[in-house]
Amino acid sequence: MNHNQVIVRRWLYALMAVILAAVLLPIPVQAVQQDTPRFDPAPCMFDLLPGVVEGTDVLCGYVVVPEQHADPTGPTIRLAVAILKSKAENPAPDPFVMLQGGPGGSTIEDFSTPLLSTSRLLTNRDIILFDQRGTFYSEPSLTCPEYDQLTLETLNQDLSDEENERLFLQAMQACRQRLVDEGVNLSAFDSAENAADVDDLRRALGYDQINLYGVSYGTLLALHVMRDYAEGLRSVILDSVVPPQQNFITETAQSQKRSFRKLFDACAADTACNQEYPNLEQVFYTLVDGLNERPVTIQLTDAETGETHPALFNGDALISTLFQMLYSTDLIPLLPRIIYDARAGDYNVIERILSLVVFDQSMSLGMYYSVLCAEDADFQPQDVDLSDLPPQIEEVEKNSGESFLRTCQAWDVEPLGPEIDEPVSSDIPTLVLTGDFDPITPPAFGELAAQTLSNSYFYTFPAGGHGAVMSGECQDQLILTFLDNPNQAPDASCIGDQTGPDFITTGSLVRLPVLPKLLNLQGSSGVEMILYGLGLLFLVTALGVYPLVWLVRLITRKPAAVATEPLNASPYNPSVSEVQPAQARLKPAAWRWAPWLAVLVSLLLIAFTVVLIGIIANMIAQNDIRFLMGLPGSAAPLFILPVLTTLLVLVMLGLVLAAWLRGWGSVWGRLYFSLLCLSAVVVHGVLGVWGMLTALITG
Repeated sequence: MNHNQVIVRRWLYALMAVILAAVLLPIPVQAVQQDTPRFDPAPCMFDLLPGVVEGTDVLCGYVVVPEQHADPTGPTIRLAVAILKSKAENPAPDPFVMLQGGPGGSTIEDFSTPLLSTSRLLTNRDIILFDQRGTFYSEPSLTCPEYDQLTLETLNQDLSDEENERLFLQAMQACRQRLVDEGVNLSAFDSAENAADVDDLRRALGYDQINLYGVSYGTLLALHVMRDYAEGLRSVILDSVVPPQQNFITETAQSQKRSFRKLFDACAADTACNQEYPNLEQVFYTLVDGLNERPVTIQLTDAETGETHPALFNGDALISTLFQMLYSTDLIPLLPRIIYDARAGDYNVIERILSLVVFDQSMSLGMYYSVLCAEDADFQPQDVDLSDLPPQIEEVEKNSGESFLRTCQAWDVEPLGPEIDEPVSSDIPTLVLTGDFDPITPPAFGELAAQTLSNSYFYTFPAGGHGAVMSGECQDQLILTFLDNPNQAPDASCIGDQTGPDFITTGSLVRLPVLPKLLNLQGSSGVEMILYGLGLLFLVTALGVYPLVWLVRLITRKPAAVATEPLNASPYNPSVSEVQPAQARLKPAAWRWAPWLAVLVSLLLIAFTVVLIGIIANMIAQNDIRFLMGLPGSAAPLFILPVLTTLLVLVMLGLVLAAWLRGWGSVWGRLYFSLLCLSAVVVHGVLGVWGMLTALITG
C-alpha cells in the first residue's frame, strides 16, 4: 500500500509505451466532449509477448470519461484499457475486470504479461485491465519523476531522517507544481471519481454486468463501486482487503509486527527451517542493529538501462526490504535464507529485489497521495498504534504518521466527507481472500469487511502474502469456481491441503546465484555464455569427426592404430610396433581411446546443458521464485555430470601432453585433439565461474 511497499512483480516486464499512440493521442486533459463515456480503440500501450496477436488475443484503447463526473460537459481524461480475449469458443458475456492497488499501481503493467503468459484465468471469460485515473498508462499520469530522480541521487547517501523527509517533501512539491501547471486538478483523482470510472468503463464497453476483482487498494475501490454502482456488478472478489471503516495507515506498524512474528514463529515450528536457521528472530534484529551501526554498500541494477548504481544499505533498509518481500507469497519461503545470507555478507537476492522496486517507474506517486490524502488523512499522529513494537520497528515507524500528514498538507487536495469511511453493506456475491502472512492488510481486515457483506465467502491462505490471484493453482481455481457460480460457496478443499510456507533449506535448493544474472545478461554473463556456447559447439564436432574416421577406416580396412589421425595421415607401419617394448605399446593404445573420451565428454556436456535449460525454462513457466537463488534440490544429481566431465578433461589434457612429447599420431590429429581439450577447458572454466562445478558442496 505504501509507495515504496509495492508487490514484487514479474521476472522481465517491458517498460515502453507505443510511440504511435503518444503521437496520435497527445493531450492528457481534452476539450469538452459530449459523448462520454466512450471507448476509443488504439494501439496497445505495452509490449506484447511473442505469439500474442494484437486485435485477436488483446484489444487496446482508451475510455474517455469526465475529469469530474459532477461536471459531465467539462474536461475529460483518458483511461488506458487492455481487453484480454478468452480462449473459450463461447466466453461468458460478463468479463472479469481487475483493479490494481497502491493506490497508483498500474493494472496493465502489472497484470498483462503474467495473464497473457498463463491462460488459466482466461478460461471462460475476457479479462479487462484498465489503468485507473492518474496511473501509468492513463492520461494524465500522476507519476512523479522528481521523486525518481531524488531516489537515484541519494541512493548512496547516509541521510538523517530529517534531511530525508525535507528532500522528499521538496520533490513532491515540485511534482505537484508541475502537474498543476499542466492543468491537472489533483482533487479530481480520488476514490469517488475512480469508482464512477469503473461504471463508465462498463457502459462504454457495452456490458450489462461485470465481475469486479480488486487487490489491496483495489478492494477499497471495489467496495466503493459496490456501494454506489451495484446494478452493474454480477460478483466481486476482494483480495487482501482494505475496508473503508479501517484506516490502514494507523495500523501499518502493528500489521508489520504481526507479519514478522508469523515468519519467525513459522520457521521455529518447522524442524528443517529451525535446524538450518536457528534463532531467526534474534539473528534478524542483531543484523539490523549491526547494519545501522555499520551500513554496507550494495549494487542495484536498472533493468531498463543496464546501469548499476551503488546504494547504501542499513538496518532500517533491511526491515523495509523484508517487509516488502513479505508481500509476495512466493518469496516468503526464501526469507530465512535471505536473512542468514545477509548476515554472511551475501546480498545477492536483496539487490535483485530492491532493483525491481527502486527502478520501477510505473508507480504513480501523485495518485497515491491524491487518493489517500482525500480519504485517509483524517487522523492525528497519536492515533498511530506503536504499542509493544520491537525497538527496531518502532524506530522506523515512529514518525510515519506525522510524515504522511505533512506530505498531505503539501499535496493539498480536497478531503472527501466522512461518509466515504462508512462500512459497505451489500448482498452482491463476494469472495473475500486473505493471506495469513500479509504484512499490510491482515486477515482481520477481510473479516471486518465481510461482516456487512451478507452474501460473502471468506478464506485465508495459510502461507499467503499480499494478493492471492496467480499465486498458486488453488487460489486461481477458487476464483474460477466462484466466477462460474457466485451464488454458491466455492469448493475450497484445496486450502485444507495447505500448511505454512515450505521454507527453502539446503536440501531443497541447489545454490546457484548466477542464474538471474544469466537470464538478464547482466555484467559479463553475455560474454561468458558466448564462450560457453562456442566451446561446446567445437566439442560437438567430435561427435561427427571421430565416428566418421572410424567408419572410413573400417570400410577401407585400414588399421586404426592412431585413431586421432585425419584421413590423409601417413599409413600405419606395423614394423614400428613390432620393435617397441611392451610398455611403449600400451601408450599408443591409450591414445587410441582418446577420441572416444572426447566424444563421451561432449555427450555428457550436451546432456547437462539440455537438462539444465529445461529445468530453468520450467521454473520460469511455473514462476518458481527459487530461481533467484538456484535450482530445486531435485536437480542436484544433474551436477554430478560437470564434476565427472572435469575429471575426464584432466585425463584428456594428460593424453594430449603425452602425445606431443612422445610424437603419438599425426600432427593434425594431435592439433585437433588439442583444440578439443582447449574447448573443454573453456567450457569448464565458465562452469566454474558460474559456480556449477561446486554446486553440490556449496550451501
